Amino acid sequence: MKPILEVFVFSNGSDCLEYCMKALREQRLSCKITIVNKTPLTAAMKYCTKNAVCRFFAKLDDDMFLHPAALAFYDYVLRSNSHLAMFGCRLWDVRTKRMIQSFKAYNTKITGKIGFKTDVKGRIDRVFLREVKRKGIKYYIDDWSMVGIHAHRSINDQRLIKSVWNSDGNNRNKRIGGSPDLYEGQYTLVGRSIKIGMKFAFGRKSRFVRFVKECC
Repeated sequence: MKPILEVFVFSNGSDCLEYCMKALREQRLSCKITIVNKTPLTAAMKYCTKNAVCRFFAKLDDDMFLHPAALAFYDYVLRSNSHLAMFGCRLWDVRTKRMIQSFKAYNTKITGKIGFKTDVKGRIDRVFLREVKRKGIKYYIDDWSMVGIHAHRSINDQRLIKSVWNSDGNNRNKRIGGSPDLYEGQYTLVGRSIKIGMKFAFGRKSRFVRFVKECC
């Protein structure tokens, strides 16, 4: 079966990349993986759009560690919703101990037509979705399926990523605070991410939980 999804990993040379890639090697779905290194966000998204060979591409930051069934779940959803402009699921944020948005996949053909621009806060998705809506294209965000963790970066890694943010015209003075745990310790949460999500009523009913129970 021809792959419908590929992954672009956005990295700034952080130590956490090792664990991001470890999680990708443990995925139940095999797909093309490309590392985009030390590239400002807008330029990186344009690179993905230009170089993607699959119908959808996913943007994965190197501090996102995915559950082993995450890519298989995205493949399952996208095959039956190939018209969507974007699809995304939540992650468990280690620092704040709450669910956050999100690991997203984008329709390659649609992104090629619309392109990417940042807003005043350096974000791309609001501008992208505004254009998608204006053109009457359907999109979907899965609000409550939690498919992995968002790690708390070390002080050194946060300094590295801040330099990349600033080069993209994003001059937010974001406070830097070190991770309370090494990445190895945080990585152990990946296998427990479904149990963490199921502590919440919406987590127990999420499509990802049902998918893992029925298909994995």
